[in-house]
Parts: sequence; structure tokens; C-alpha cells
Amino acid sequence: MKHSLFKIIAPVFIAAGISACGIADISMPPEPKLSGGFTCDCNVSAAIIPPGDESGEETEFAFSGKLSRLGTGFFELELTSPETVSGMKISSRDGDISSSLGELTLDISAEDIPQKSPVYALFNSFDNMAAAFENGGELVPGDDGGWVYRSDGLSAVFDENGYITSMAIASPKMTAEFTNFTASESVPETAISSESSSSAEETSETTTAATAESSEIITSPAIETTAASVILETTATQTTETTAPITTME
Repeated sequence: MKHSLFKIIAPVFIAAGISACGIADISMPPEPKLSGGFTCDCNVSAAIIPPGDESGEETEFAFSGKLSRLGTGFFELELTSPETVSGMKISSRDGDISSSLGELTLDISAEDIPQKSPVYALFNSFDNMAAAFENGGELVPGDDGGWVYRSDGLSAVFDENGYITSMAIASPKMTAEFTNFTASESVPETAISSESSSSAEETSETTTAATAESSEIITSPAIETTAASVILETTATQTTETTAPITTME
């Protein structure tokens, strides 16, 4: 009798054990691909107060481009839309921001960057998540599939391979979607810093001359849209007291 029961029950426990192992394997979160560098395409939508608008009402501001992370605090974003500023490049070097559009090059120190700038928030969120994962942070299963990372004011979704697919930020209120994500080795910070210093010396004279020209570019009929003004005034108004105030990105 015992022998017969063993033949019946043993396979049940073995099968249950196999199933449990399978479930455990499936539920293991992937390793987020944020510890090094990466490149991806991004589409961002943010709620901003347009430059010069005194009503305080927010409006939607969207932009897209090719985003690259070279290392902690080092980013490059080449805009592809809005069309009026397509080709504009925004770079972050240890918190300092530089932007260029054609021959116009402008620099902003870290302390002068509006905290509600969508571009600043985008860069900063990636660095914060990378630091969290390095300190033991993990992804959890998402309600609608995928894997999710959550912290105060931030929610990001990753796919089964650990690549980020979307992000939502509470302040500034914005969402972002990411495609064509490719992880890469981060560039040593010493090399980036050396390159940044060399570039700063070469463009210092251009920056001074460009500041005087920036007002004409911003008010040009070709780029008189809200989105273009937001991006350009983010850079231009930090270097001259005659343009809109620093809080135009809020």
C-alpha cells in the first residue's frame, strides 16, 4: 500500500518542485542596463509654462532626439524635433549645460539651471536610477507587464532584457518613451573632463559673441513657436540679463 501511494504522490511533489523552480526563474528581475553608457531615441512630453506667459497655466511641450549617456553626469542630446530646432545639441558635463545650434554656442553653469527644466530632469533621473541600482535597488514586476522601478516622484518601466522603455516624472510633470536602446561601456570621466575643458577654451569667444546674437535668433519668425522658445531661452537667458528670466522652463 505504501509503495503504491509513493508511486502516486512522489511524481506530484517532483512536478510541483519543477514548476516552482520555473516560476522562480521567470520572476527574477533583469539587470537594468544603466550602470554604464547608452544611446537611445527619446520622445518627451512635459507640462511647462511658456516663456513670457504670466498666466501661470501649464501647456504641453514635446521634443524628441538622440540621447547618449557617456557616464555619470555626462550626457548628450541631439534634438530631432521640434523641426525649428532640429540639430540643436545639448550636453551636460558634471551638471554644467552647453548647447549649440549652428554657430551659436552657449554655456550654463549648474547653479543657474532651473530645477524644473525637462532636459535637466531627464539627465538627472538616469543618474539617480543608476546610483540606486548600484546600491542594491531592484526592479519589481509591473501591473501591466514588464519591470518597474519606483522612487519619490519617478516611475520607470524596463523590458525583460533590462532596457528602459518609458519614464514618468512628477516634478516637472513629464513622460518619456525610449526606443532603439543600446547599452555601451561608459567613457572614463577623466577623458570626458579633459575633452570638456578643451572644448570650453575653444568656444569661449564664440559664446560671448553668440550671446548678443541670441535675442535675434529667438525672435526670428522661423522659430517663434512655443517649443522652440522654451529650448532656446533655456540656454540663452542664462547668459544675458536682457532676455527672459531663468524660470522660463518651469
